[in-house]
Amino acid sequence: MPHLQTQFEQGRPILFTGAGFSCAAKNALGENLPIGKGLKEKLWPVCFPDAAFDPDTSLQDLYQYAAKRHRAALSELLTKALTVSDTEIPGWYRLFFAVPWARIYTLNIDDLETVAARVFELPRKISTMSAITADSGIVGQPGDLDVIHLNGTLGEIPDGVTFSVTQYAQRLAGFDPTYRRLSAELLTSPFVFVGTSLDEPPLWQHIEMRRTRGGGRDQRELRPRSYLVSEHLSPARQALLSEFNVVWLPMSAEGFQVRVLKNLGDSARRGIARITEEANFSLKAKSVPDVAQIAVNPLQGSDYLLG
Repeated sequence: MPHLQTQFEQGRPILFTGAGFSCAAKNALGENLPIGKGLKEKLWPVCFPDAAFDPDTSLQDLYQYAAKRHRAALSELLTKALTVSDTEIPGWYRLFFAVPWARIYTLNIDDLETVAARVFELPRKISTMSAITADSGIVGQPGDLDVIHLNGTLGEIPDGVTFSVTQYAQRLAGFDPTYRRLSAELLTSPFVFVGTSLDEPPLWQHIEMRRTRGGGRDQRELRPRSYLVSEHLSPARQALLSEFNVVWLPMSAEGFQVRVLKNLGDSARRGIARITEEANFSLKAKSVPDVAQIAVNPLQGSDYLLG
């Protein structure tokens, strides 16, 4: 708590969410947002209506097959399954979108943050963005809470999202400015990971590229302390993430809201005030930007080393 309170007072933490973060919300069908096996079971009748469900078939393969053979049915199904219902969004999500995050990255393509902005009274406007269609300058208006969808949004189904094996391969083969920015921020900002085990290939590709340029595996780890919120985590994954100064918090997303976010108190209010103050500052651009900004935009001009 002391570490996170200090970071939130400065508006520095970045939230990174996966499918496990959204699954407590209900969709347009009145069901919890499906993840993993649940989503495979929904896609199976679209692909193979006359065959018994095969649990060993990967979700990526099912999606790729459906995108080629049953595009309209796939789009309709996923849109309904991943559209969050305004009337059945749990109240504990409000605080997740109300505390002073620097920004939010999400692996999900659902519209949870859009619904939260409609249903809850939030201190900041939410700006939804897609990393698929964005350029290197992806950023919202000053003071907004940017929610960046790394794998695309509902409106980009089926070809404009990263879901199938070939879609991931295309992301890995090309230059991805958003993942490049994300990997830079992992070096300079504290993260809170919720609902993901961090097994995204593009993310690790860019982390390794950063680490190679920074001196290799023997370099002392100087990243800010980050946190992974998950009820279960394998010992091997714990050991791997500890190399990147990521601390495991064995709790659910709702538990993190109750035990941590609810207890930020004045730290959250001061963080919102600081973000608002910086957004309204328009006298003169800083000639000495923060180190985090230089890491994200290494080519920007500054007087950082001039004293």
